[in-house]
Amino acid sequence: MRDPHGVLDNWDGVAVDPCSWTMVTSSSEKLIIGLESPSLNLSGTLSPSIRKLTNLQIILLQNNNITGPVPAEHGRLSKLQTLDFQITSSLVTFVLLRPLEKSTVHEAKL
Repeated sequence: MRDPHGVLDNWDGVAVDPCSWTMVTSSSEKLIIGLESPSLNLSGTLSPSIRKLTNLQIILLQNNNITGPVPAEHGRLSKLQTLDFQITSSLVTFVLLRPLEKSTVHEAKL
């Protein structure tokens, strides 16, 4: 992921507590429940490692330049309620998400 403005500078891959990172929302139990980085000029592809964040409820990455296929591993995010990428790549792999009546999925209009 490219971050020209350094907004993700405190994201340390070996940090004990990622709940202290910018743009990360955590529960009172220190579980990551949200990734919210809209309109930050981020670019690149989303890591398949996101599948390890099984408590994610919200992902907001709209108005960035995130391209390529969304990893099929997102199907494991059973608690996901809101997903807003607004990216121009294929979202076909999201058919693996369990159906949620309260879910919101946005995709850019081409």
